[in-house]
Amino acid sequence: MHGLPAFTHGLRRYAGKGVEGIDVAGAEDKPLFKKHPYLRHYFRACRARNQETTCHCGETFNPWTEEELAYILETLRPKRLGHGIQLHRFPALMKIASNQGTELEICISSNFATRVVQTKREFARY
Repeated sequence: MHGLPAFTHGLRRYAGKGVEGIDVAGAEDKPLFKKHPYLRHYFRACRARNQETTCHCGETFNPWTEEELAYILETLRPKRLGHGIQLHRFPALMKIASNQGTELEICISSNFATRVVQTKREFARY
């Protein structure tokens, strides 16, 4: 499981000393669960310790965006989604995020840099 015992040991050892959870980010060139299928174990370990969990995902729109967001919300169940601007396209997933209390962090400067939105007016639609 890609070092899960060492990871959970680190969570215990460094809790309260600056390590407070897990955050996953990176290029959206293919679905997160296909790049890193073991992440569910790490997120489960953090949730069991009531530690922070974040996934930076759903900023760009790809053929797999809905499937990826569903996996993230239903399997990883992070406390926070970073850059998840594409979530608005999927009302059922918006409802799941709302029911779970998932926080959404929208980074306007990143949305402009990645050209997800072109203008402030376009951003306001989201």
